[in-house]
Amino acid sequence: MKLILNYCRATVDNPRIPYNKFHSKYSSYSRKQSTAGLINKAYEKTVITGPFLYCSNNLEVVLLDDIKNPLRYWREHKDNPDIPFSMALQGDWDYIAFKKGANTLEYTETPIPFYPALYNLEDIYFEEKGELERDNYPHGWDEMDWKTYDAMGVPRKKSYQAVGEELGVSAFAVREHYLKILNQVKTLVCFFPIGFYNYQYSIVTFNTKYETGLRKALKKIDRTVYLYKSEGRIILHMQVDPGPAAINKVTAHFKELEENGIIHNFRASIPMEWKNIYM
Repeated sequence: MKLILNYCRATVDNPRIPYNKFHSKYSSYSRKQSTAGLINKAYEKTVITGPFLYCSNNLEVVLLDDIKNPLRYWREHKDNPDIPFSMALQGDWDYIAFKKGANTLEYTETPIPFYPALYNLEDIYFEEKGELERDNYPHGWDEMDWKTYDAMGVPRKKSYQAVGEELGVSAFAVREHYLKILNQVKTLVCFFPIGFYNYQYSIVTFNTKYETGLRKALKKIDRTVYLYKSEGRIILHMQVDPGPAAINKVTAHFKELEENGIIHNFRASIPMEWKNIYM
């Protein structure tokens, strides 16, 4: 697991890092085929997802709590190409979506976790004050930069040659544009020790003065938590243990954080169906 987590860390700096380069720098295996086999197996079991390229790009966060039939509403909107991410929810919220529109998605990150965990989700704590710095909108990008960004959203899945054929330019040109935009994007990579689909899922939202402390705390658990901020509101997409009453324990803990004044306006929901163009 530690080797897989090291691979996740390596892809943050170099999303297209070759297996042989990672092997020579990080792996304890004698054969690079063993390293590559381990990483490929981790992808197959969704222990790793990503890396994905992300930049602030006019995404509007929609949170609704007045939908009579969230599943029907989600199904009616899930195929909209302007909505890359959406969920039908049960609980305090009925629906969440990121769609093209007003730029209200202020911050996005998948903090690299720690293995084995220093904290569990049900006892996570944070008390360092500070605001998360807003993601910057890219500057100086031309039309081909944006096309490259869209085509290489999951950079390890496509070769420069394949993207060049798709965009009608040379592989060399794609590489030049890719290296240019890489300086202004975030690389999001996720680590789930038992595989993404083996967890229970929970969406919680709240306000807090301790945003930077929260970010640091999320790096001390053993799995990725999706961290978003919109109009001052923190949104966490959490993968909760599959054990009995696990979601209840995590929800109760966040409620205690609210009672202790660490967070405010706490709301919790359970995803029922979702769409994510990168999954």
